[in-house]
This record gives sequence, C-alpha cells and structure tokens, in this order.
Amino acid sequence: MNAARVAWIARPQCVGCTLCIEACPFDAIAGLAQKTHCVLPDLCTECALCLPACPVDCISLRTDPGHPPRNRDYRLQARDRARRRLQRLAVLRATHERRLQDAHARFRDGGTDARRAAIRDAVGRARGRTPPPD
Repeated sequence: MNAARVAWIARPQCVGCTLCIEACPFDAIAGLAQKTHCVLPDLCTECALCLPACPVDCISLRTDPGHPPRNRDYRLQARDRARRRLQRLAVLRATHERRLQDAHARFRDGGTDARRAAIRDAVGRARGRTPPPD
C-alpha cells in the first residue's frame, strides 16, 4: 500500500502571503498574513492547487508515510468541506458587499456632518488594523 502525498511548505522560504490559503479549497493550510504557514496533513487532498499560487515556490508535494492513500470516504468528506468553505466565503462576501453599499448610501445621502463621520469612522478602523509607527 502506497502512502499519501501531502503538500509541504519550506518554512524558511515562506513569506506569509496567504495566497496558498486562498487557493486551497479544503482549508488544509493554516497561517496568518506575513507569518510562516503550515499544511494540515489530515486535510490535504493532494490536489496541488496551492503549488502554482505560491509566489516564492516553497510548496511541494511529498510522500507522507504516516498517511495511507486517500479512500472514497476521505474524498467525499473533503468535497463536503470544500462546499462548506465556499458557502462560508459567499456569506462573507455578501455581508461585506452589503456593508459597503450601506456606507456608500450614508456617505452619498448624508450631509457634511454625515460625510465627516463616515471618514472619521473609516480612519478609526484603519488605525485599529495597523500598528502605530515607532
């Protein structure tokens, strides 16, 4: 019986761009932006969609003797996991689009005070996401 192949990330070369995370339809890659990522071998399906997404070419498929070949049940579970991921992303996109439309409407339809408040809110959110300069 052959062992399964799983994606493997060369951690010293990983720049934390998150493109592989976005490309993986099975949520098999974990990591944060600008931090080293890692593959969750139990979730990897050998689809190799992460390979071309990597700009620094630090991902490869390797044989993992700890994992037996993938069977039909595993592949069905992976398909269901991918569907759930797509549904989750669709909800996030719809929520984001709705918030954006609401913000545009408030900005467009409000007076000067409403516009200033919208700008102040946007600047406050941006400051909350970025660390202060040293």
